[in-house]
Amino acid sequence: MRMITTRLLEQARLRDIGKCGNGNMLGQRLAMLDREDRLLAELAMSGAAHRQIGELLRVGPGTISRRLQRIGARLHDPIVERLLDPGCPLGPDYRQVGVEHFLAGHPLAEIAAAHQRTYASVRQTIDYIRTWHQASRGLARDSRKSR
Repeated sequence: MRMITTRLLEQARLRDIGKCGNGNMLGQRLAMLDREDRLLAELAMSGAAHRQIGELLRVGPGTISRRLQRIGARLHDPIVERLLDPGCPLGPDYRQVGVEHFLAGHPLAEIAAAHQRTYASVRQTIDYIRTWHQASRGLARDSRKSR
């Protein structure tokens, strides 16, 4: 059984990402995660068992499993994929706030403070992004039906 050490945690790399489909996109999204989430995802992708990771972090394997599920959901969120698409029509400020919220999981108050904006304006931006995503998904669905 492979032992996990703090050193291995620090040296976890994206070496196994290339084996996954859409590896470059996944690597780009992983790089945007907070350090803790990124290291946890990299350890799991390198083959470390949830129990081993849990022992290292002094939490149960169930906690590790739940954290990884949440990280995976954020990494594969369709809104995040659309925000990171080079053809995204939204401005860079909208995209930045959206990525910080939907991918990195930062709370709105933290985003507002970092961008020197009000909480209400950040909330409006997030609401706009959600509406844009829902509307554009509907347009894509309608165009497929008309074919």
